[in-house]
Formats: sequence, structure tokens, C-alpha cells
Amino acid sequence: MTDRYRDLPAGDSGQPLEHALNLYGARCETEWLRDRNEQGHKSEFLERGVFVKYIPDDVVDGLRGFVAEDRAAPFSVSDCKPGYLRSDLQMDTERILNAQNRYYPPPDSFASRVLEEFLGSMEDEIEMQLAHPWRVVNVRAWSAMPGGSEGPNAWHFDGFSRYVRKLMFFLCPPNYANGSFEMLTRGGEFVRLEETRPVCALIDPSVLLHRGRPSPQDLRPIIEVLIVPANETSSVCVFAGQNARVPLDCAGDVVRELEATKFVPPAPSVTQRPNLLRRMRKASKKLRKRLKKRTRTRTELPVITNLSGRVNLGGGPHFQSPGWINLEAAPSILNPFPFTFDERAVFPVPSSSVKLVYSSHCLEHLNDATVDRTLDEARRVIRSDGTLLLKIPDFDRALDCWRSGDPSFFGEQWDFEAVSTTWPSRKVADCLDSRAAMVFCGFWNDVYGDHFSKDRRDGSDAYHGPPTQIAAMRDDLLALDSPHEIASRLRTAVVDREPSYVFNHQNAWSRQEFRKLLESHGFRVESFDATELKQHFLDVPGIREMEDISTFCLASPA
Repeated sequence: MTDRYRDLPAGDSGQPLEHALNLYGARCETEWLRDRNEQGHKSEFLERGVFVKYIPDDVVDGLRGFVAEDRAAPFSVSDCKPGYLRSDLQMDTERILNAQNRYYPPPDSFASRVLEEFLGSMEDEIEMQLAHPWRVVNVRAWSAMPGGSEGPNAWHFDGFSRYVRKLMFFLCPPNYANGSFEMLTRGGEFVRLEETRPVCALIDPSVLLHRGRPSPQDLRPIIEVLIVPANETSSVCVFAGQNARVPLDCAGDVVRELEATKFVPPAPSVTQRPNLLRRMRKASKKLRKRLKKRTRTRTELPVITNLSGRVNLGGGPHFQSPGWINLEAAPSILNPFPFTFDERAVFPVPSSSVKLVYSSHCLEHLNDATVDRTLDEARRVIRSDGTLLLKIPDFDRALDCWRSGDPSFFGEQWDFEAVSTTWPSRKVADCLDSRAAMVFCGFWNDVYGDHFSKDRRDGSDAYHGPPTQIAAMRDDLLALDSPHEIASRLRTAVVDREPSYVFNHQNAWSRQEFRKLLESHGFRVESFDATELKQHFLDVPGIREMEDISTFCLASPA
């Protein structure tokens, strides 16, 4: 455990731990899939966000020891085992929860043993539903009183990590008379549990909108088992308290990695502070509105939909949009834990849980091995009815314009003027050949700084441009019909000659090459029709940016 977590104050948001659990869970999942040679895993839980199993009568009888009325005790915000993250609840919330629910301390050993044995009998089945090993981190029990409409009985998300799941034990058959449970599935389908027998429901509470439905006249007893990813599955029960969330060290190694690389924003200058304060006030206002929507207690279905339904690959350090996960390499205040795109990258997102993966002008910045890994991960996280929407530079048109000497493709949208001032020092002319070559492959050296984080340093040796041998390579490159091969040769020229380099663009594909690439990773290309795709995906942030120089591609899981 890091020093940060040894003294973590009660109610801390645990942001590093949340990111660590997402990444750790994804690692456990990709290893599980790799061991089974699966490209993507399908299960009822991964497809819908809920999986229901009947509980035998003898198990139900044994579990009633969890909710014995003579053992009820009030809920307390301080009821949290040391070493656990706790929910940041106010005293007023404590009063409301106690007015609408009865809470119970850990049961006797017999009831605990019955629960452990039943969980043990389901270990493999739950693992198959999750697509990763799991372990119990907390068990708690309560009974909802008739008519309650706040707290867990209001529409809400649990928030926190996407890999924290719950097993909810309904000891009375969930239905209108006994009380039930309602949620929106990953596809937005409204589900209410209506059963004639007691059931155990595996649910995804962090990203799916849900609420409990109390009985109109009786107590509705519930046992909740909180589970997280693990290296090995374990059904041993842990009782950490009614207000406990997860152990602070449950993804220790990953937490340490994140803490070592966490972006620390610089202190704003005097001239920057007014703008910063305005942005903070604006963001706070938006957050209050979102929280107000999430905590509505009216009975009709809420307008707000599930969280984390879409993933943006390389959306930029300042991208933020409700319902989107942005995996971005450049750090910022909005992106304190940058995502590293490399050949070992793991999206911190559960399998088969995403409706849309979108990427605009990102893949061309990656090498072949990283592109392969990125597409494999996209295939893993996309639902069977989901889509992959990609934008890359229109390399077919770029090659045609280069060959014909047409400068129209290499104009203002590329912003060559911002970097071409570094070219004369390396005897590179600002001409059509140089600009075209940089669209296929460009790099900067250590002296230049960093292009994507805007950390540019001026110096006589600073360089950001195409391979410096472009004049000698031009004719051989234009004799090729493959944009991918052109980019590969330019990249090799940089690697073989330059003492320091960081690539900007380093990859390219024609439409035909791009189709073959996607098919090799389990996708079926549906369309390259830019007009149609722009119209259909109008709600995708930035869909029309750089539209005149882009190839649009829509694909689905094959």
C-alpha cells in the first residue's frame, strides 16, 4: 500500500484507486481471455449487465440469519473497517437511510458458512459471466421498509470503478408484493425483477442506472455481496461494514504505477487565475445539475442513461462529454492519468460493455504492433450489437494529390506553418513533397519538446517535420501504390538515421488496406460513406472536425 493510502481520510474520493481498479480489472480480463484463446467473451451479464440465478430453499433458510430482526442496528457512516474506502455520506443521509431501512451487523457463523458454500458452488459460473477471476470484499445486509423512495430506492449509479460488481440476494421472490429491483440494461432496456422464487442477481451497479423497489406493505430483506477482480477466484466472505466500499490496497501494484505517473498540473499564473476560476465555476455548475438529475426520486423512468456507453480513443487532453470514456496519452487537469497506447495496452473497460468505440485521427500516430493491440482491445470491449467508428487521414487522396502536384489537400487544416520554421536547420524545404511526406510520417527530436502536450522549446537544433531524406526518397515512394508501405519506408528512414525521435504520424492505409486490417481483427466493414456516417453520428463530439481530409469508416464485430 502506498503512503497516500495509509492515511487516506474518511470519505476520500479514491480517484487513483478507481483508475487502478479499472486497469487492474481489464488486465485480469485480458489474461483470462488470452488463456482461453478468446477474442471477445459473451455472457448474459456482459451483454445486459444483469444475470439471475435461483436460490435453493435450504440456502434461503440458512441465509435468513443475516436479517434476524432481533439483531437490527442503526446505519452509521463510521461503520467501515480500517483499510477500506468508505462512502462520503452526510449525517442527513444517515438519518434518511435509517428512516427507510433496517440494517444488520455480520451474522452468526452458520449463516456465513451457508453463504460461502453457495458462493463457492457458483465460483466458475460467476467467473464465466464476468470473464475474469473475482473475490469478495464486503458483505452487508439490510431490509427496505415499505414505501421508501430515497437512498438505494432512488434511481442512481454507485459510481466508482467499472469493475466493482454486486451479487444481490433477494430472500423473498422479487415482485410487486415483496418488493423488487429495477434497472436499465446496457442496451437501455428497462428491467424489473419479477420472480416466483428467491434469486441471486449479479448486477453492474457502477455504470447502469438502477434502484430498489420496496414492498408496499412488508420488509424487503437483501444481502449484498460486493466483488472485485482478482488473480484467483475466492468466495470467502468479508464483513467490512455497512459504509465500506473496497480495500485501499485491492489493486496495489497498479496504484503505485499510477501514483508514479500521475499528472500534477502546474500552478496557474496570475493572468491565468481568472480564466481558471471561471472554468471551475462552470464545471461545478454542470456537475450540480448532473447530480440533481441522478438523484431524482420520481417514479417515472429518468431521462439520464447509463454511464460509460462510449469510448473515445485519443480524444485529446481536454475532451470531456457525459457518457464517454476518453483514453488519451496527453496529460491535463481533465486527464490526470494518461493512457499509454503501446503493444501491451489494456483498455480499462469491461468486455462487451461498450456500444460505440470512436477514434478520430489517432491510429496513424501508432506503430503496427500498437494498432494491432488497439483494435484487439476495441473488439474485446464492443458489444455484439456495437459499432466501431474511425476517422483517419484520407491517404488515398493524399497520395493522388502528391503524385499530381495538387497542393489542395495539404493546406490550412494541417497547420504546417506551426512547425515548418524548424525545417531550414535540417535543409528541408517547405514544399509539396515535404508536406505530403509529413502526412504519411513525421517526427520531432528531443530538442523540440513535445507536440501533443504543447510543451515546445525553441532552439537552433529543434526539429519537427518529415524525414530529412525526403528529396532522395521521393521518386521511389511515389512508385508505390500502398500508403502503408510508404509510411513504413519513411518511418524506417527516421529510425535508421535520427539519434532522437518521437513520431507524429507514422502509419497510413488506403481504404482497401484499412478494410483488410479491420477484418483481421474480427470486424466487418459496413461503410466508408462519409456523408452518411456524419449524418448518422451527429451526436458524436467532433464528428465533423477535419472532415474534408478524412476517411470515415464504420465497422461492426464480425
